Amino acid sequence: MRYALRSKTAELSMKRIFGSIVHRWQSIMAVAISLLVVMTGVVSAQETHYTDVPVGAWYEGSAAALLRSGALDETEARLRPNDLATRAEVLKLLVNVYGEDLIYPAQASFNDVSRTAWYFPYIETSAHVGWIKGDGNCYGTDVATCTARPAANVNRAEMAMLLQRAFDLPHLNFAPVFPDNSDSGTWYFAPIQTAADHCILQGDNFTGLVRPAASMNRAEMIVMFDRASQQQRYGQECAEPVAQIQSITTPSANKVRLSYNVDLDPGRIGMLSRYSLEQNGGDSINIRSITVVDARNVELETSTFLRSSVTYRLKVTNMLTEGGRLFNDSRTFTYTGVSIEPTIDSVTVRASDLLRVRFSEDINRSFANDEERYSLRRTSGFGAIGIDHATIIDDRTVEIDLAGPLSSNTNYRLSVTNMRTKGGVSFNDTATFKMSTTSSETIDKVVVRDNNLLRVIFSEDIDRNEIDKLPHYILERLSGGGKIDINRVIVVDGRTVDLSLQSSLATSTTYVLRVENMKTKDGKIFNDSIIFASTVSMIEDVTPVSSRRLRLAFNTNLERIRAEDESRYEVRGLNGTLRIGLATLVETDSVELVLDEAMRNGEEYTVTVTSLRTMAGATFSDKENTIYLETNIGFKASLSGTNEVPAVSTATSGTGTFTLTKEGLQYDITLRNFNVGSITASHFHRGSVSMNGPVLEPITITGLRTTGIWTNLTAEERVNLLDGNVYVNVHTNSYPDGEIRGQVLQ
Repeated sequence: MRYALRSKTAELSMKRIFGSIVHRWQSIMAVAISLLVVMTGVVSAQETHYTDVPVGAWYEGSAAALLRSGALDETEARLRPNDLATRAEVLKLLVNVYGEDLIYPAQASFNDVSRTAWYFPYIETSAHVGWIKGDGNCYGTDVATCTARPAANVNRAEMAMLLQRAFDLPHLNFAPVFPDNSDSGTWYFAPIQTAADHCILQGDNFTGLVRPAASMNRAEMIVMFDRASQQQRYGQECAEPVAQIQSITTPSANKVRLSYNVDLDPGRIGMLSRYSLEQNGGDSINIRSITVVDARNVELETSTFLRSSVTYRLKVTNMLTEGGRLFNDSRTFTYTGVSIEPTIDSVTVRASDLLRVRFSEDINRSFANDEERYSLRRTSGFGAIGIDHATIIDDRTVEIDLAGPLSSNTNYRLSVTNMRTKGGVSFNDTATFKMSTTSSETIDKVVVRDNNLLRVIFSEDIDRNEIDKLPHYILERLSGGGKIDINRVIVVDGRTVDLSLQSSLATSTTYVLRVENMKTKDGKIFNDSIIFASTVSMIEDVTPVSSRRLRLAFNTNLERIRAEDESRYEVRGLNGTLRIGLATLVETDSVELVLDEAMRNGEEYTVTVTSLRTMAGATFSDKENTIYLETNIGFKASLSGTNEVPAVSTATSGTGTFTLTKEGLQYDITLRNFNVGSITASHFHRGSVSMNGPVLEPITITGLRTTGIWTNLTAEERVNLLDGNVYVNVHTNSYPDGEIRGQVLQ
């Protein structure tokens, strides 16, 4: 019989090859026809005649393939894709796929299969060729009762076993083991992994689970038969490789470059919270920032320098591939570069009894605040200066309050002893500085006027012969990376200068500006530094006045002609751009836009201005987001098992009320007839009624009633809510894909 099965398999393969050639010719013709459809506006027809199979359904192609081969009955008008498949239906399809001749024995082989039942010949034929053996392998034996359970549903494990037998599929060990099929001692371990080897079972999106005990619906049955008949291999015709860290390199002592072997989700790859770094057997290393290089590569910047010949472990948690699969991974690496010892970077006299100390690395907060670790003395002569206390003001900067004033025109030495970095490295260092006639006045603020221009405002008048001298000004990145050259200093008034930069500031980067040995108008010398971010925003605020009016406030006075040119503005929502009828400069730094179309309540819009001009003649472009919310919007959801896709039978249920505000979506969810301990997860998902979709936001269930707020909604998520394309799904141990579900509707 095994020879006969192989013969049938070969015959079926030849049929599929010929069918593939015909289908490819049909596909070429379909492309030509589709071009005509585009040109003529005719809507393309679905691939099958079934009234309950929508165009583009995930199983439509498989149904069409089985129709063409004659395995499905073309006289039936409905496919019933969501109905659970029975053993009789599965065996009928298997017989039809193989083209087996039906047999009608005079005596029924199974007590629960009547000779008058429509499925009698299909079950008898399946048993005759060895595909099924009956309960307890009773077929062909002398037992009194032998059953085949034709009306019983078929679970995934049983289907995998049947297909392995029928198509004579070898276990190749190509596919990774499913998380819920890890016990190699179960009867279904090998059949399920064999089905995965041949692309028949591929696991659920996001969870990767195969759910061996879950019953199949008819759509899943049809797809599994179609895949089985194609003789595919995992890693060739299906599935991306198992996602993992491919390599780790260290371009410098505080840079770690990470490469993956597959493309990752663009919204997840750059999330700092997904990464952690620690020294093997030691402290964790703070990751300051992350830069996405491309879909497979990121660069991490650490707050402290890596140590030479030390081994580190980098962990990635709940990362998401572009194909929607979650994974975790970790890898060790050893830094082989040169160690950079932590040092005192600079000492600035802010007042006669106040010092600011800047370190080259992030410092442990408790050590930085310990005044016993600092000592101050004159470089010559006697006398230590007492230190009252030390206060850390950012990761690398400490202010030291002195017990008494410093003497003018005197050199001092500051020492730190047994200081510790955030990464756990202990160090000692000293720095010398000179106390001149010191002013207590400081830099008032720095304004980023554009990427190449800074405005520095002092708190008192500056000596006119010193204010425009380049050597007084030093600009550099806060996290290292070298100085930024300043081309020239432009005096605005006695307290204000503009610094013209040789190169552009990097977006969303922190810088420190130092002013050294500056002289005030009355002759006092001072040093100061200030930290600022390079984010440039000329638009201060966008305020919806009504559904058709927006007020834009700028941080500068505008030239009227361009400010009132409506073509220089764009208001865009997720569903397109709104036409602007009029732009009016209502104040010298404020413009009002009148729209030809109304904004939608609850939606977020991006307002973009292009090539506006200030009264001083500078041209700029900018954009800002705003949410139009005339009133808060209420939603409701009714959660039940019948809303799941496919539906599940459960006594549990739930309700939810929701309010959409500018801050986010407030929710109040109540569950009924639930054992809270059985809940494995709950989420907001994107998807319309009867469609499954990806996770948007987790919901932490703490009891039968849960309240909270979903913050940081994207523009797309707001529109999904308004359009009714968000649902709540509660997952349990019994129903990993979801036990109850409810659409969030207004």
